[in-house]
Amino acid sequence: FHMIANHDWSMVDGPDGEQLVVVHEIERTALRHTDMDSVAAAVAQSVTELTDLKVHALILIRPVTLPKTSSGKVQRRLCRTQYLRDELEVVYRWPAPKPTPPPGGGT
Repeated sequence: FHMIANHDWSMVDGPDGEQLVVVHEIERTALRHTDMDSVAAAVAQSVTELTDLKVHALILIRPVTLPKTSSGKVQRRLCRTQYLRDELEVVYRWPAPKPTPPPGGGT
């Protein structure tokens, strides 16, 4: 069972300093038949175990919506900006509520 197709991560400013946000593009076949709570908890736990970083938010987005260049590389800065502006096509968000952009648009 392969659920995650493409991903990105970014550090965003939060009330306690920088916080890790992981954005995953989910495959179309997994949209209806996946326990998103279990997946999110497992991903967050794995990231913490492997990196000693706590995941502030895990965002699962619709297929083929992760911003990429024409050569297929993830556009990290654009993804971060879309997260901060709440412009990602979110299927599931864990556990943080939608972000509050900092003054000046969050770029």
